[in-house]
Amino acid sequence: MTSPEDRAARARAASGDAAPLSLPLSPEGRGNSGDAAPLSLALSPEGRGKWAVAAAIVAGAIAALAAAQALLAPPAALDRARRGAAAEGPGGEQVVALELAGGAYAPNVVRVRAGAPLRLRVTVRDADTCATRLLVPDLGVDLALVPGGTSEALVAAPAPGGHVFTCAAKMVKGTIVVE
Repeated sequence: MTSPEDRAARARAASGDAAPLSLPLSPEGRGNSGDAAPLSLALSPEGRGKWAVAAAIVAGAIAALAAAQALLAPPAALDRARRGAAAEGPGGEQVVALELAGGAYAPNVVRVRAGAPLRLRVTVRDADTCATRLLVPDLGVDLALVPGGTSEALVAAPAPGGHVFTCAAKMVKGTIVVE
């Protein structure tokens, strides 16, 4: 048998006015003793709105903390940076020697000087690799790589700035920094 209060709470819930929560408790608060009436709690629409605002504030605070942590920590890419510089080659060209081994280019950040052509030399150490091409879109390079071999491309003097190089799948990456 339900009490008039319980019926009223259920009617309010059905109309959308409140969300009931029924807890069958004994007078001593130790669970249902069989003869105890259920305790009904209901949140008004204003109460539900306050809980939604509080939940949004907590979620926003968590997101702000995560963003602050990400900004304060050094980028993971910097931990994996293997820096290098171009060597002087014949005729004033700069030779950028890259090695592809273990699924990564080494070096993967190469500094070169502006105003001189580049010779990109890529040695692939892995006999079985999915990195079959070296792409440098800014410089118009699309070089086929030979597993277990060396491939070269000559590039006209690049413009100053950073030029990203990748494999064909764009998973193995690096940067040529022209200064």
